[in-house]
Amino acid sequence: MTDALAAEEPFWEPGTAHGYHTLSFGHLNGEVVRRIDGRDIGRFFHDEIAGPLGADFFIGTPASEDHRVAELALPHKGSMLAKVAHQAVGIDPMSIERYDDPSILTPPILNSIPWRRAQIPGANGFATARGMARIYGALVNDEGVLRPETVVLARTPQVHGLDRTHGAVNEFGLGFATSGTPTSYRPGSNGFGHGGAYGSLGHADPDARLSFGFVFNQLGEPQGDGRAARLLDAALDAI
Repeated sequence: MTDALAAEEPFWEPGTAHGYHTLSFGHLNGEVVRRIDGRDIGRFFHDEIAGPLGADFFIGTPASEDHRVAELALPHKGSMLAKVAHQAVGIDPMSIERYDDPSILTPPILNSIPWRRAQIPGANGFATARGMARIYGALVNDEGVLRPETVVLARTPQVHGLDRTHGAVNEFGLGFATSGTPTSYRPGSNGFGHGGAYGSLGHADPDARLSFGFVFNQLGEPQGDGRAARLLDAALDAI
């Protein structure tokens, strides 16, 4: 994967637009970690982040955890997913094919042992909601995962506007989506995090000192169905 990415030419002039790296983002960053540290991203994440924090979160899930993994169920008939192969939801046809490839959205793939063992850090982390929230909580509570100034930099918007990959408006810092991404975050807040396909969400709000994780096995729509946003709003309103 990393060799293929290294050989790829940019789809547009760097700095002129942005597009969501559905699968490649994790491989790009994981390779930087491997070349500097020597460990693969799954081992590094476990040794340096999830393990010390006691967070129930894996990239490359070990066989010892298989009995705890909930199998995913696809959305009900009539959902967007059933129509995804026939939609024109992006700008570049190549990006649509890569972003909404129906062949990888099936239970035989997502529930398979090879998928669990693989290290695809942009797509196949396995976690409990508490484990996800634990990691985000460490970021806002200065528990040594990142320096406070690094967290501020990471949640500072770097790009905003129309995403060239899937044709929606979003806003990103360094790896985290920020409040300018309208589908998951409260507009105008300093919150940051990242949504997952079908509606899962990890989030932190440094002003509210809140961390939040939402996971499920009954999948919603590919771009999310509002469950996480409603729960996050309720949690913030309750503080």
